[in-house]
Amino acid sequence: MNTRSAFLFLGLVVVGTGVAPRALAQPNRVPPVKRPAWVRDPPGWANTAELSFVSVRSEGDSLTYGFRDRVSFASQETSFGLGVGGFRSTNTTTERAVIGNREDFDYFERDTTRVTAEWFYARARLSRVLTGGWSWFAASGWNRNRFAGIRGRYYGAGGLAYRWVDSERTFWETDVGLAYTRENHAVEAPDFDGSYPGLRTSSVFWARLSDPVRFGNEVVVNTNFENSSDFRLN
Repeated sequence: MNTRSAFLFLGLVVVGTGVAPRALAQPNRVPPVKRPAWVRDPPGWANTAELSFVSVRSEGDSLTYGFRDRVSFASQETSFGLGVGGFRSTNTTTERAVIGNREDFDYFERDTTRVTAEWFYARARLSRVLTGGWSWFAASGWNRNRFAGIRGRYYGAGGLAYRWVDSERTFWETDVGLAYTRENHAVEAPDFDGSYPGLRTSSVFWARLSDPVRFGNEVVVNTNFENSSDFRLN
């Protein structure tokens, strides 16, 4: 699948839940999202974007650019987020050669550009509060990392989340759900099967150690039901 197909897949999984339009129609209130109060999404619709660009000129010219954009909606009962981003680095080297003698010569110059790093992603998540710290969620995503051998990875997941701590200084939430993953590798073995069901678990922890010092940690574990030794930790 190409990038356009990835975004189509992302939208179909979220909209296909059948609850997004009704859930997003809630009034604007304090959002119950996976962040503490000082970094929560603002009530209602919001958008944040970042763009980075680094150029280094030396024997080999290096160029790195990155971007990130996140659209969110939050109310007292519902939160929704759609994010895209990535980065790409290239390195350009110049080869020079002189052919001939001091009186009659030809000068040649050739630039060669190579991609040295590349990673792109798109992901969405919809969650709604149930009761007693519990909530349900539906999520989907896509990413590409050719230098890790991944031409494309697509997933959809749904399950339950529980909020253990939610205060002005500390936040901790875990979730567990069923997932389905499809992977396309740059080099695939003859018997490779990139589609499999699995279990997705995650933990999100944030703490404000002091006014200027904050700590955050997010761990996601995906397990393959068809091969218990195959799991992915992010």
